[in-house]
Amino acid sequence: MKKTRKVWMTVAFVLAAVMVMGICPVAFAADAPSFTASVDGPKSVKQGETVTYQVTFTVNSGEGMGAFDAAVNTSGLSVQGTARVTSGQSFYVNVCDASNIVLANDSNVVAAGQSVTVVYTAKVTAKAGETVSFGISSVHGGGRVGGTATPAAYTGGSPSVTGTVTAEPGPSDQPTGEPTAQPTEEPTTQPTEEPTSDPAVQPSASASANADDLDDVPKTGDTSIPVWPFAAIGIAAAGVLVFAAGKKVFSK
Repeated sequence: MKKTRKVWMTVAFVLAAVMVMGICPVAFAADAPSFTASVDGPKSVKQGETVTYQVTFTVNSGEGMGAFDAAVNTSGLSVQGTARVTSGQSFYVNVCDASNIVLANDSNVVAAGQSVTVVYTAKVTAKAGETVSFGISSVHGGGRVGGTATPAAYTGGSPSVTGTVTAEPGPSDQPTGEPTAQPTEEPTTQPTEEPTSDPAVQPSASASANADDLDDVPKTGDTSIPVWPFAAIGIAAAGVLVFAAGKKVFSK
């Protein structure tokens, strides 16, 4: 009887240990840190301008995360200086340059549901019609489970943003603010108001002579008595008298 009792106690102890061992991984898995990452930036840029890109790490679960790292990939861009972190937490390792992002601290500074953002400034070096891109890859992170440092599970892939470079107007196309020279309107040759010399209108010589001849003709309404009829009568009478006298002389 005592032997049977000991066997049952041994079985119960083993079963309890198995159950505890089975429950613990589930609890640890539920608390395991996980996070995602995203990249935001302009889809259309201009040659030579300065633009900004944001890399955001968001903690989804776990006690918190104190480490993030990723490789930075750019095309058609020139990263300007060191990026700035806008999470509100401090990291004793803070490297955010044109090649890498490395953020680390010895405590869990980013809790589940919170995020950390790294802001990059870059100058567009690609030419009009080309594309630019900014992204991250090889993303890793670390957190804690029960006070122990644990790698975090990442599910965000390799996010990136691609933009197209638009054409900038050339110097000749830039408005100068000065009014453009308007073509002067040359006045068309206006006809002079002086009457043109028309030979057909000028009086002919015969017409002038006729006008002189008509000067002796009394005009309508002229009440003066013309002299030439009386002169003609006198000349005719004198001729008759001369002819009669001559005939009388020759008849003797």
